[in-house]
Formats: sequence, C-alpha cells, structure tokens
Amino acid sequence: MTDDRTHFLTGMRQFTDWLTANPDCPAPRDERILLFLATNQAVTEFATRYDLDPKADAEGNLSVNLTFGPIVYHVYGYVDFNAHCAASDERQARTWAAGQGLEIVAKPNDEPSQAPALSAGPEQPAAVTS
Repeated sequence: MTDDRTHFLTGMRQFTDWLTANPDCPAPRDERILLFLATNQAVTEFATRYDLDPKADAEGNLSVNLTFGPIVYHVYGYVDFNAHCAASDERQARTWAAGQGLEIVAKPNDEPSQAPALSAGPEQPAAVTS
C-alpha cells in the first residue's frame, strides 16, 4: 500500500472510531467519496477490474458507484476533460451574465482565441463589451 492510501484508510478508521465513541454527535447521512480518474478509458479499466458496470452521462462521461450504506464511492472520468471544463466555464459565465441582465454574444468574425463580448439585455444600455 502507498503512504497516501495508508494515510487515507487510517483517517477513515479514526473517523469511524471517533463517531462510535461520541454517539451524541450527528453522523453524515449521505456522503460521497470521489475518485477522479480523468479519462473514460481509466474508468472502464477500473470497472472491468472490479466487475462493475460504468454509466455514461449526457456528455458521454463515464462513472461507477460503489455503495456502502449511505456512503458512495464515486469513480469518474471524462471523454475530454479540457472540453468538459470549457463547457462548464461557459455555462457558469452565461448564468452569471444572465443574472446581471447581460447576454454573451459572439463578435462578428470572432476568432476562436478571442473571448465573446458581453452586451446588455433589452432593458439596459450596453455596459460591458470587449
């Protein structure tokens, strides 16, 4: 076992022992432990090794869950991690802009390396552009 693995398992045992010794302390009811494997191929290899069935989300990213009572060991990866991050960043930016009464629009002849401009919504004068 690696030092990181040993350290993690020791901490889990100490946490369990502490909760057992302190029955008046509330315990988490639903907790996930995340294992990021980066790629779908790595998730598939993990699933094959442990005889699990990976599931794909709407973007084709794979994950498997191992459930131990209320604890879920969630193992996940991505078709393309960089594309996933870019899509997530864009969703967050569009949500923020909409909350500010702005809309993100592409500039005419926008080059891929340039960020889209922000423009005001219909009720406001243009406040932010690039």
